[in-house]
Amino acid sequence: MKILNKKGITSIEILICFTITAVLVISMFKVIDSYKDRQDLESYKNTITTYKNSLTKRIEDAIIENRGVIKAEVVANSEAVPNQIPENQYQIRLTFRNNKVIIMTVMKDAYCTDGQPCDPTKRKPDELDYERSSFYVIFDGEKITLPKAYFLQFNEVYLKNEDDFITLHIGIHHPDLGNKYDVLNVFTPLVSAYPNALGL
Repeated sequence: MKILNKKGITSIEILICFTITAVLVISMFKVIDSYKDRQDLESYKNTITTYKNSLTKRIEDAIIENRGVIKAEVVANSEAVPNQIPENQYQIRLTFRNNKVIIMTVMKDAYCTDGQPCDPTKRKPDELDYERSSFYVIFDGEKITLPKAYFLQFNEVYLKNEDDFITLHIGIHHPDLGNKYDVLNVFTPLVSAYPNALGL
C-alpha cells in the first residue's frame, strides 16, 4: 500500500519562490524601462529628421520662388560673429534675385526653474526648465519650432560662401543621442555667378 507524503510546503520553500519571482519581475521592469528609453530616443531622432526635412524644404522653396540667391551674409550685432556660434542666437540675411530680403534667425531659448530666460552654459542641469526651453528658426516671418528640445545645444551654425556657392548649415548636439545631427543643410549657387543655375 502506497503511503502519501503529508508534508506541506515549508516556509523556506515559500521564501525561495517569492525571491525568484521578485528577481524575475525586477528583471522584466529593467528590460521594459530600457526598451522605453530606446523607443523615446528613436522617436526624438525621427522628430529631428522630420524637422530637418521641413526646414530645408521651406528654405529651398523660397530660393526657387524668389529666383535664387544673389547675396548671403551674417547680420552684424553684438552677438552674431561670422562663422561663430553666439550663446543663443544666429542671424543670416539672404538677398534674392527679385530684390526680396529674408533674415533667417536661429534661436535656442533656455529658461531657468524660476521662469526667467537664462544662459544654459552657466547653469546646473537642475536649475534649467527643459519644458519651457525651445529651439526654432524664424524664416520670412514663420517660426519653425523643433519639439522636445530638452538638453539640445548648438553644435555649429555657419554660412559658407565658396566658389560662388552658398552653404547654410545648422548642426545640433543632444547628449542622450550620442551624436551630432544636422537640422539644416542647404547648398545653392549664387545666381549672380550662375545666372542660368535655376533655369531663369
